[in-house]
Amino acid sequence: MRRWVLALALVIVAIVALRIVVASTWDTYAPRAEGYERSANSREITVAFCGGTADTVDARTLREDERTVVVGIRLRMHRDQFEHGTVHRIVFPLTTELGERVVHDEQRSAVPQSSQFLCPG
Repeated sequence: MRRWVLALALVIVAIVALRIVVASTWDTYAPRAEGYERSANSREITVAFCGGTADTVDARTLREDERTVVVGIRLRMHRDQFEHGTVHRIVFPLTTELGERVVHDEQRSAVPQSSQFLCPG
């Protein structure tokens, strides 16, 4: 009897944990980085991501090593608001100058250095 109660309790805890995870990522997505610009001192990069005008930044990631800089964001959609496509320009401060390092997005695709960003919509 005790084992059955313990097993049931574990299943309930697992279901609640799964619902919390799903609720926290519902209506979010990770857009592709379209391009980036360097600051004058190369200590910041401004990265362009395509999204909607009503989308809000839910999370951002930045990882650096001696050869690469990896950037990413998660946007949260707001389906109750009208929106069309726009550029989300996100500034990432770097710990050291960008130098010759390559910028990648979360999918490990190289991000081109460009000051012109065109998003659909």
